[in-house]
Amino acid sequence: MEKAFTFMMLKPLGLVEPVKTQILDMITRESTVVIRQRKVAEPRLIKEHYKNVKDTPHFHPITSYMSEKRVDLIIVEGEGPQDKFVERMRSLVGKSDPLECKPGQIRHLAIEYNLSYVVSVDPVEGSNNYCRDNLIHCSDSPEAAKREVGIWFDDVNILKRYAK
Repeated sequence: MEKAFTFMMLKPLGLVEPVKTQILDMITRESTVVIRQRKVAEPRLIKEHYKNVKDTPHFHPITSYMSEKRVDLIIVEGEGPQDKFVERMRSLVGKSDPLECKPGQIRHLAIEYNLSYVVSVDPVEGSNNYCRDNLIHCSDSPEAAKREVGIWFDDVNILKRYAK
């Protein structure tokens, strides 16, 4: 069977117990965590990571919220074709808005634990100042997984294996 991988990142409120343990349990039921590294999210890395939503109202709140905070970078592996594995992990994570997730999906935990944050927003940038943390990022395609590994990791062996 073919080995596949994807990139995930636990966001700041996803690192709060007991949420973190529940998230990791849910992930390991579907895959194998091969790399997990805690890092402080530098503003330049967060902005590069979220550049695909730079022109949306979400960009400023998410980059402001996550900058200079701890995140867990995770690479998971599983069986099957790469695109199907990414889809399976995305299904486990759920939709971006936790209110649209079902019980059993990771982002639904934000509803169960009522996790939210407030961010100061420059009125020029737009957007709300109240945001519900969706706890986790999961790459939306095999190409995005490679790109995101390349942004967050600097270990040459990790880059050779996952960001080629």
